[in-house]
Amino acid sequence: MFSLMLIILAIALVLQGIKKHVLRIPEPDPSAALKELEMQEWFIALYSDPENKMVIDGFKKDGPLSDANTIKRLITHEGARIGFIRYVEEKHT
Repeated sequence: MFSLMLIILAIALVLQGIKKHVLRIPEPDPSAALKELEMQEWFIALYSDPENKMVIDGFKKDGPLSDANTIKRLITHEGARIGFIRYVEEKHT
């Protein structure tokens, strides 16, 4: 079972390397997705708290809000949104 997991992990790493270095497929730019996220009502309410704002600003630099795919997941999936809100609120306490 463990060896199967290692094989799957190795294949994923090889495919990621091919995508990045051979095909040179660029990573999506998070700025457009971030603008869309900042227009969401739940995000506006979360960002209005000064303590949450400091945590979220940190996430924009080196966290989940620096990746376009994660931002799109927050916009489209309610479960990811609820988890993100809970994590931000726990982070500043």
